[in-house]
Amino acid sequence: MQKKVWKVAVVREELVVITGNYIKAILLNQLIYWSKRVKDSNLYFLEEKKRMQLERDSDDSPLSYGWIYKKAEELSEETMLNLNEKTIRTYLKELDDMGYIAQRRNPKYKWDRTIQYRVNLTKVIEDLNRIGYHIEEYIMLLPSGNFSNSNDNNSGAIPEITSETTSETISNTSSEKEDGPDLNKNLSFAKISKLYLELSNRNKLTVNDRTAIEAVLEQSYPINEILDLTKECFAGFKQKYSGDKIKSFQYVANYIFNNAKTEQEEFQNGRNSINYGKLENKGESIFNKVTERAGIDGGWTRNLECDF
Repeated sequence: MQKKVWKVAVVREELVVITGNYIKAILLNQLIYWSKRVKDSNLYFLEEKKRMQLERDSDDSPLSYGWIYKKAEELSEETMLNLNEKTIRTYLKELDDMGYIAQRRNPKYKWDRTIQYRVNLTKVIEDLNRIGYHIEEYIMLLPSGNFSNSNDNNSGAIPEITSETTSETISNTSSEKEDGPDLNKNLSFAKISKLYLELSNRNKLTVNDRTAIEAVLEQSYPINEILDLTKECFAGFKQKYSGDKIKSFQYVANYIFNNAKTEQEEFQNGRNSINYGKLENKGESIFNKVTERAGIDGGWTRNLECDF
């Protein structure tokens, strides 16, 4: 009697962050797995490499290879999500709308109504790189020179989700980023990063940007307040000279900390009853803590200066 093999579904934190939903992250990860196993996988990765080198969007590039023939019910069964076909298709449609996959009918046989899927690996890599995640695992056959990561220069393969996956693989996956920030903090980090990059018309966070965002998150302010204050900071910015602009999230962080300090002082003076996050007993310690973290004298100041 043949032994029954286990199914394994992996929830990858970085895919949850960019998709905003663990179910979409599981489905995207499963499609990435199948992308390695389609007959034309080599041509698919070569096509993605060319698209990345040309820096062209998926709408402008031909998508000839890497199409996966997979029914919604099969995806539900493989991932053990146990969702009906309509619900799975809804999540897949959302992934399509986000640009992480493409969908099509069988181009050769019009009678075949099974939808085919293709992962936009280029966008997955670009979005992860944009918000500061390690991307080596996803580079695959793509040129690693296009995407450097200061923490690790080694490239690897996408973890497989197979019925043959061993307990060792499960253990490695579950312990991944064990010492890192929790998922909620990373989701907040991604939201702040996305908004800041959009408002500043920039493509990538700098080390100082990441440090500043992390410093703000450490204060446990409500994420909606942080996002609103970020928008307010950009909306109220006044140029000192032609071409002047906000060049770092450090400027935004100072704005948020100043606002927090003002709220705290008003709260202590009885003029404002709003409890802004966890401001009790912080006040000046916020600035001291951030200055110490930055390790640069004058890098974090109360007086907002744009030229960081």
